[in-house]
Amino acid sequence: MTHDLNAPGRARSKARPQQHISSIAHLFFDNNDAEQSAVQTSDMTLLVVGTGRDTCAPYTAVGLGQNLLDQSGTVDGRGTTKEALPTRQVYFAEPSPVCFSGVSHLQKNSFRPPTNDEPVPWPLRPGMQLPVLRLFPGDVPSEDFSGGIMGGRCFIRHLDLPREAELNALETLIAAGRTTGLADSGVEHLIWCVPASVAVSLSLVGRLGRLLRIVNNPVVHLVLFPEQGKGSSRTSSEPTEALLNRSRRLVEYVADGAVVHGVLMGESPEERALQLASLSRKLST
Repeated sequence: MTHDLNAPGRARSKARPQQHISSIAHLFFDNNDAEQSAVQTSDMTLLVVGTGRDTCAPYTAVGLGQNLLDQSGTVDGRGTTKEALPTRQVYFAEPSPVCFSGVSHLQKNSFRPPTNDEPVPWPLRPGMQLPVLRLFPGDVPSEDFSGGIMGGRCFIRHLDLPREAELNALETLIAAGRTTGLADSGVEHLIWCVPASVAVSLSLVGRLGRLLRIVNNPVVHLVLFPEQGKGSSRTSSEPTEALLNRSRRLVEYVADGAVVHGVLMGESPEERALQLASLSRKLST
């Protein structure tokens, strides 16, 4: 409905009943749109944790990010048009120093730093060189400011399992009622990536249990990577399955009895790609 602000008062009064009805209808539909938008743009925060001695965690973190983007793609051959953008925003961060960075697993030109209009749950200090990035399924489009609004946002943080001194410092902060920078963003899922050689290490699993209490006990997903270079046969598949179950029971114990989902990664890149796609779908539901 158009409004003539320069019309005489009598003309405005005649339009008032229709304007009143229109305003109520407009308000009603606006509220519905807002509720739907709130559902569609919900955030998800993942913490991908590795031992700091291997590349399992950075590989998993980037793979999950790429699969979460692929699920939200609207058309094939994404390019520079608005219609070609993914419907979900995915951010990857390593705000704490890590031994092996996930950036090496990213394709060139497929990421950029977040803009001022894209808030992230990690503090960005001036001059900080550690990567906090927004990921794209292909090359970063030239105009991408509206991409991902309808599909929500996913924040993926890659972290090495904190050492004893770091855990002590984090636990001290919690005891003093201060924030740690880990639980502040509301971690919903923690993905523990570990090679088979240390899957049942009591010292590592014990430190993981302390980390889980610091981040308020999120849902835990154990991702076990089999050993590489041990021969081409798969005669050790049954022992590896048993190892996965034993490792999962240990993690359940330190996680105060919480359910721990276990995934045994395949040996080929093709198998692992399918498994990461499956895990990303599970995290999205």
